[in-house]
Amino acid sequence: MLALATSLLAGAAGAACTACARWQPVPADARLPAACTRVDECAPALAALRARSAARAAGRYGEADAIRARLLGGAFELEDARDGATLWRRAARLPAAALRAPLAPRKRTVRELVALASSPDDAARAALAATSVAQLAQAAAAVIAETLAVGTPTTDARACADELARSARARMSAGAPELHGRKAADAAFSFALAGVVDARVFVSLADALDVELRRLGDTQPVGVLLALAEKLALAALPGSHAVFGTLAQLVRNGAQSGRFAVPADSTGARLLECARVELLDERPLLWLARHARRQRKRTRADTPVVPARTATAAERLVAARGRPVVLDLGCGFGISALGLAADAASRARDGGACAADGAQRACALPVATLLDAQPILVGCDLNGGAIAFAAAAAVRLGLAPRVSFNTASATDALASALRTCGDEEALGLLIQFPTPFRDEEDGGTLVDEPPGLSDESAPAHVRDEVPSAFRGNAQLPGRDGFMANDTLVRAAVDAVASRRARARGGSFLYVSSNVEDVAIEMRAAVERAARGRLRAVGASELLQPSASAERGETAAADPRTVFADLPIGTLRQAKHAQRGGERAHGAGWLPASPLPRRARSETEVLCGLEGKPVFRCLFVPVGGE
Repeated sequence: MLALATSLLAGAAGAACTACARWQPVPADARLPAACTRVDECAPALAALRARSAARAAGRYGEADAIRARLLGGAFELEDARDGATLWRRAARLPAAALRAPLAPRKRTVRELVALASSPDDAARAALAATSVAQLAQAAAAVIAETLAVGTPTTDARACADELARSARARMSAGAPELHGRKAADAAFSFALAGVVDARVFVSLADALDVELRRLGDTQPVGVLLALAEKLALAALPGSHAVFGTLAQLVRNGAQSGRFAVPADSTGARLLECARVELLDERPLLWLARHARRQRKRTRADTPVVPARTATAAERLVAARGRPVVLDLGCGFGISALGLAADAASRARDGGACAADGAQRACALPVATLLDAQPILVGCDLNGGAIAFAAAAAVRLGLAPRVSFNTASATDALASALRTCGDEEALGLLIQFPTPFRDEEDGGTLVDEPPGLSDESAPAHVRDEVPSAFRGNAQLPGRDGFMANDTLVRAAVDAVASRRARARGGSFLYVSSNVEDVAIEMRAAVERAARGRLRAVGASELLQPSASAERGETAAADPRTVFADLPIGTLRQAKHAQRGGERAHGAGWLPASPLPRRARSETEVLCGLEGKPVFRCLFVPVGGE
């Protein structure tokens, strides 16, 4: 099949072969007519016809149809008789477009594709050209997310993913026939997760989806249309691309005809309003949050190092010495850092934000002060796949000069940054939604996410809804392995508290969690380390009036809620309360995020849309207000 691919792709238009120009059955012995004058072209075509016959006989009708499409689009014609036989003949001339058309895709494993992408020879390139775009995209995402699992040296992971993306773009340039339905959008999401920077890959996929949507017309349900728009947004596709206009028109047609309704806060409403969806919008981030839930927890011992797309933190901080710094420790997919960089860019473009401006009202005063000063942003995480996504997104969004992402532990990243930057400028630190430590109290019962309760104190409907396999999460670290450990907290507190006088006004430490006892533990650790040098501020002090209402946010759930009425997502909190633990409400707990709307992480967005509480504290140096 590889030789067939190479032969057909290398063919050239030539004079007609009269011996093969008449209708004839596909021979069982693969022999061409003796008078054939274009054996170099007719022989591969005959081999393809025999492969098609074998596919039909085996019931692989999709493969057979793909081969038929390639032959009908080129110099060969065929007809299927009722008895199962196939007649074929050569057309007068071989069109140039047919010579560029890709062969029917062959299914390969990720390991095979990685080996081919790592090989420099022409045969490997031809084999990749005969692989579907969807498979190439999935392999690219897999080689970044699980570099060690597929047996590729970690230093080659980036080059391997790039080669798979180049092969996909070449196949799309040749008119890949297999991008039906939502496959183009799925491939765009996979390539985004792989950290592909080349915007041409995503534009080609969007072009293919636009053609497919126009072909399908008003036949798709609203959920499919919105999912397509959200996945393209995650690829940081320019909002001016025609596919968003097509999606907006299809949503409008469906709403006007009564086929479906468009919720006011949905991606559909966004499409109808401005015919575009962006990466930092709420709904696209749900795909990242759901994807993150399926990933295993990372430790420093098993973390592959994927080469970063942006400058390392040390390089960036050295080059920007004298500017304020924001570090997002455990940044996940980097959404908060990207959002802060985008907000800072908007402030620079608009000449700063005044007190009456909505962008200013949408975040706390220390955050706004730091963003107005145009900080350098650095995100770090142990998940190399998430860092690859964030770094490539920064490049495609044009934010790379402002933000850097690196695969590193929070402790190492903070120590490296503090060695590079001095204490003359403001410093903002974010510790958001660290993987919670195991709750091993009360006899060692684990009740972590997905939460479950093994005793009879939980309501029957709750016990029934929680599968026994999910009662506890063995991947969660103990307190010693918790990211926001005492060592990290002490270093973070000392860094913020030791800012010189002129840098204290814009410095802050922000911690948050959707697990109540984890948030309480983090706040207690900060206050122990601060020894009066930092204080937790309240919403009434820092959030501008009506900021929460403008963003559609509400305070955290009332901690006095009756146990039986608690949703399944708060069982760990309920267990904590049953043990008489402290509750995360009152002075110093913020009911809404102090960050700009576009800087809320994918986890925070998911919690908000699911109605789950988030527990937050913002600390500032005493005397630095």
